[in-house]
Amino acid sequence: MMYLTCPQCHSNHVTKNGLNRLKKQLYKCQDCGRQFMLHPAKGPVSQKTAN
Repeated sequence: MMYLTCPQCHSNHVTKNGLNRLKKQLYKCQDCGRQFMLHPAKGPVSQKTAN
């Protein structure tokens, strides 16, 4: 079994959160609210860029 962890806060409280435009699964951390993919093609987006 694979356990997902949030890349920002390293929490295990992660749920599925729909699909992106390329039909890749999105996940959302229930603790910090961060949305992420498991294997992004371009790498992580910084908090400064995201806001």
